[in-house]
Amino acid sequence: MHTNFKNFMRSVVVLPVLTTSFAMNPVAGIAQSPIAAAISPDQNRTLASEVTDNKRISLDREAAKIDAFFAKYKLPMEGYGKKLVYEADKNGLDPKIIALIALEESTGCKFIIKGTNNCFGWGSGKIRFKSIDEGIETIALAISGNDPETERYYKGKSMEQVLKIYNGHANPEYLSDIAWLRKQIDRMEVPEVQVATANVKAS
Repeated sequence: MHTNFKNFMRSVVVLPVLTTSFAMNPVAGIAQSPIAAAISPDQNRTLASEVTDNKRISLDREAAKIDAFFAKYKLPMEGYGKKLVYEADKNGLDPKIIALIALEESTGCKFIIKGTNNCFGWGSGKIRFKSIDEGIETIALAISGNDPETERYYKGKSMEQVLKIYNGHANPEYLSDIAWLRKQIDRMEVPEVQVATANVKAS
């Protein structure tokens, strides 16, 4: 974890470092059953809409928790929660993973090379992005294995493997730091109305 952020967090709260597995949770396919076969096309559309709405609500809640965490510590990436979550999800990643990398690498864009918009330590933090949005999109594409230039490193990897490749080999505490940060975000409480309107910085 970035030294400045770790020291800052220690001054605010003291909690044990937690370890966890970041294996991806693929969505299981639904087999055609006699009951499913009996559902009319209109009912199928309704069910699909409900699944989509439930997923959107879940992602918006994740985004709201991320933004609440950024706001609590007055970090520059406040307001980017939905962009972070939706870009991750679009690329088949854990919805929090891009935000967690940004926290670990730059304290949520607080400590970066000036003018780079590089909140992710990408290319040792020296690669420049036109905007933070572009940086989020680039990292999500890269670590998902959907970018042809990086797929040989990341394609088909679990979240734990992705993090080890990203910086875990250089930093033995990387996975436990990320796990600790995840726990802090998970503890954030957000009102339902905030979940429904968490659309800042989303594309």
